[in-house]
Amino acid sequence: MELLLLLLTAHFIGDFYLQPSTWVECRNTNHIKSAGLRKHILVHSLLNALVLLTTDLSFLAAIIAIVIISFSPFIIDYCTSSRVNRLRSLLAYPALHF
Repeated sequence: MELLLLLLTAHFIGDFYLQPSTWVECRNTNHIKSAGLRKHILVHSLLNALVLLTTDLSFLAAIIAIVIISFSPFIIDYCTSSRVNRLRSLLAYPALHF
């Protein structure tokens, strides 16, 4: 449970404190070619690494988790970058992340 809370906190920080609106605009304009999307994923990867490498997980398990957890927001952000902003999209976004 502690690990989940730490990862959710890291994700919250990455999405709301360390992601400038210019990255979001870049992602929505350039989609997969977006430098903002790559920077956003890098920030999340570093935050996940900080959390996972300081836990009781083995090094290999931590690295595998970092790759999986970092890759999934890339897919979600890429898919949602071309969607129209509707209530359904707004509700689906955090559900997909979780």
